[in-house]
Amino acid sequence: MAQEVVDLVNQGLTRQQIVAKLANHNDQTVYKIIARVLATTASDAQLATELTRFRLLLTILSFIVDDLRKNDPEGVYQMDLEQEITRVTVVPSTSKKMHEMNGNGIVSVDGCFMAGEGTILAAVLRDGNGKIQLLGYQLCRGESNENWKTFLMALKEGAGMTKDTLFFADRPSFLANCFKEVFGTDFNYFGCLQHLTRDAANWCQKEGMSPENAASIIRLIKEAAYAPSTEEYLGVMARIRDTNYAVWEHLNGLKTLWAGIQRSHRFGYMTSNNIESFNARIAKECGSPMAIRSMHVFRAVMYLYELYIRQILERQRSVLKMVDRNEYYLKNGCILTSYAKRIVRNNMDKVAKSAFSLFVDRSMVYHPMTNKLYEVNFQNRSCSCGYFQDMKLPCVHALALMKGLSEEEFWKECTRMSHPHYLVGTVLLTTKLLPYKAMTSPEVTYHAD
Repeated sequence: MAQEVVDLVNQGLTRQQIVAKLANHNDQTVYKIIARVLATTASDAQLATELTRFRLLLTILSFIVDDLRKNDPEGVYQMDLEQEITRVTVVPSTSKKMHEMNGNGIVSVDGCFMAGEGTILAAVLRDGNGKIQLLGYQLCRGESNENWKTFLMALKEGAGMTKDTLFFADRPSFLANCFKEVFGTDFNYFGCLQHLTRDAANWCQKEGMSPENAASIIRLIKEAAYAPSTEEYLGVMARIRDTNYAVWEHLNGLKTLWAGIQRSHRFGYMTSNNIESFNARIAKECGSPMAIRSMHVFRAVMYLYELYIRQILERQRSVLKMVDRNEYYLKNGCILTSYAKRIVRNNMDKVAKSAFSLFVDRSMVYHPMTNKLYEVNFQNRSCSCGYFQDMKLPCVHALALMKGLSEEEFWKECTRMSHPHYLVGTVLLTTKLLPYKAMTSPEVTYHAD
């Protein structure tokens, strides 16, 4: 095939004439694909080289996808071709085990727009040590209904996502319908609170509200989102309704979840920051432009697969390093990750700065800053502030009641009252299995040019 293009170049034909001949070729669809690539990239002098490179990469990428599918039949590896490469979807089966072992059931998804024509749809989790792990990805030409449905179906089949999975994402209008088509009509995902407050600012502007009133509405929306009980949520929503009925209607008409009381076991999540952090890393490491063309697709697919493996190993090293540094705590019963211990210490700093009043039965705490009385139930791991049962870690009120304990007893109690998601052993389990990687090189770097 390369020789055919060389002959066309030697005939003195222009690039446009060569593209036209290839596009009208009747033998193989790949000629049309090559024509599309050549029409948008190569100069006349580069035609033969570009053709050889494209054909070679297309063959290798097809071989890699087939090899991954053969050696990991429970995963999803798919390359779709029409007039060009339209989608490459990768969800290793090890993602299912990582998601199950992680324990919090939360997955963040989003599309990362790259300069040029490319979009990466990605799904990530955050482990109990605060580290992000890629679960699956799709290279495509944009955030269309079809691309999102294909990707969500791949997550369902390859990573074991179900309607019980708590997804976090931003709130494009079509995405809710994509989720419902894949996971059922009664399924709903959590929309990002940051995106919601941005939308709310636009609603307020359309209503002609002053900046001061708009800021007040946004504060109320955040207050409703973090309300620890249905009663408090309804109270704040009533204040929003009385302040601006149109904004209240917007909130009640949302197709996504947005308030904490609408779903338990959120582990403190209210935004799509996990996937946004991942997107920032991709944009930084991949560079730009990343168009959906032969060389870029090949390199991006390989880079992301290597990143998937690298993140597993990085998370494993991070936990093992923490274990080596904190042998004292492990011996004394504290097997919380560094991330969880950091949250507890930050809460303890807040306890030290506040003059809490403790009651005799050691279950009630008065917080002077909020002028409220909070009830802590250690057996149920809950507090009327909502933080304990939401984050699955002791809140400031629970910690205030634990102030008299020795350091050893304190960390033992913190470990006992924390969710298994935050334990060192849980994180290590999520790093135990590596995906099939025979077709990838040990180190793959991505260069857009």
